[in-house]
Amino acid sequence: MKKFPYFSTFFIILAALICISVGYSISTFIITTSLIDTTGVNQLRLIVYALSSKSGTEKSALLEEAKVLQANSDAGYILRQDDTYYLVNNVYKNENDADLIKKTSQNESYTIVPYKIEQINLVGSFSSTEEDVLRKALNFQSSAFQTLYDISLSLDTNIYTETTAKLKINELVANFISINSSFSTLFAENRDVEITKLKNRLENFNTNLTSLMNGEFQNETQTLSSLIKFTYCNILFGALS
Repeated sequence: MKKFPYFSTFFIILAALICISVGYSISTFIITTSLIDTTGVNQLRLIVYALSSKSGTEKSALLEEAKVLQANSDAGYILRQDDTYYLVNNVYKNENDADLIKKTSQNESYTIVPYKIEQINLVGSFSSTEEDVLRKALNFQSSAFQTLYDISLSLDTNIYTETTAKLKINELVANFISINSSFSTLFAENRDVEITKLKNRLENFNTNLTSLMNGEFQNETQTLSSLIKFTYCNILFGALS
């Protein structure tokens, strides 16, 4: 009979050790799972190079010359950077391309203006479907710029007619609508700061692509190629100019 207290004590200690061990294992699993479930979805780094033919401290002083550029199929976009306004002829992904145009034109007034697009980086617990939609939404800015640049160039070099260019624009808009619809469905109630930034950016894209598709020209002499360039300037620079 004297052995029972000994075994009781032994089993109590053993049970306590098992509880501690199980508790530690569970906490470790929770922490590890939390770390694994937290993922990052980052926007690709994007720096573009605006080729500007004139600059000044007053936007109004550039408006008439912007119309002249737009009639000649240039962007005629006015970009503000710090306290200076730049009259933009076109925008390039590679500085070498902008420099080549500057040299071949022999226009000494040309200035190349580097512009770094603000990156949006998202961190959270996302499903594979959410990650895919976020990645497409984050990088639409870059892909839309490249697509519209190619359409404009094809118009300028007579590879595309205006009808073909408009069909290509409609394809781009349809792709955007699909991405934006998926994003809105998945993140309508999300109030994260970075998600909200992305929402605002997508609204900007929607506004400008709709204007392009509807043929909302800046003036009566602006060409379609100019409107396309003007649109991708707006998509890149947003409401910052």
